[in-house]
Amino acid sequence: MSARSALLKHPSRTVIFGSLFALSACGSPSSPGLTSADIPSYLGVTTDSSATAAWSNRLSPPHGCKKAGVAVFTVPGKPLNSLLVPGPAHSPAVISMVLSCATTSQARQSFATAFGASVSGFGNEAKWLNKGVTPDGDQVFAIAWRKDRQLGTVLVAGPVGDTRIGPGLTESLARRAVAKS
Repeated sequence: MSARSALLKHPSRTVIFGSLFALSACGSPSSPGLTSADIPSYLGVTTDSSATAAWSNRLSPPHGCKKAGVAVFTVPGKPLNSLLVPGPAHSPAVISMVLSCATTSQARQSFATAFGASVSGFGNEAKWLNKGVTPDGDQVFAIAWRKDRQLGTVLVAGPVGDTRIGPGLTESLARRAVAKS
């Protein structure tokens, strides 16, 4: 079984959020990697400033890295739960995070803590952090990447059966974020 298949069959919030927080450890809510203009309008999500602030406040940058941008996009009126994934409403959400490290070596060291299957085409290196369905029924797809001194993550989540949510959208958004770094 390939690493990608294993992630699909056994998704875990621990893997997603452990990797996101490990990467975020090197990562202020300003100039996020993605903006509302990057998100397809068919998702019906907009920038959620309170969720963005909450996500950003959870981050603590070690290794001489700084937060370069955090943005959370949700369906208006459908807030995220405390884990910052779709709550009981199971509505679409996108989280974008970009971090800037003082050196490429620091970025490489932080990226090495991310767990996932390697994927090519995103900066210097990238990993699928998760691709599948959580135990509470949300689809979650996340890609983390490193481009020189920049680290980033794009997470797309939504209800099972929502064909708008998937690997293709996640890859497209991650490519946009990498191109902006």
